[in-house]
Amino acid sequence: MTDEECRALVAQSRWKFAKSMPQTPHYYTLRDESPDEAMFVRFVLHIRKVGYKKKFFKTTYTYLDLDGWAYWTMGAPIGPMGRGKQNPNIHTILINRAELNQPFTA
Repeated sequence: MTDEECRALVAQSRWKFAKSMPQTPHYYTLRDESPDEAMFVRFVLHIRKVGYKKKFFKTTYTYLDLDGWAYWTMGAPIGPMGRGKQNPNIHTILINRAELNQPFTA
């Protein structure tokens, strides 16, 4: 996946502030709301393939930096394609992002 393809998906996605964690400000976009689920999945796989590992408290995530933002998932398996077919307890349903100048991101 190219940086331009990543940028296109990022620009087309709706990013919501994660209100449940105001102490670690970040945003997320949902797979079921993605304008292109196949591109969403490609972006997740791209993050995992070319990203770097970094600990956040006791958990290690894979991050990808792009245009001043760090992107990551929670590491769950992709799961089946199709809106609403993923189990949110065991499948990847979102992509997170935080500005790189935030103290908790890489």
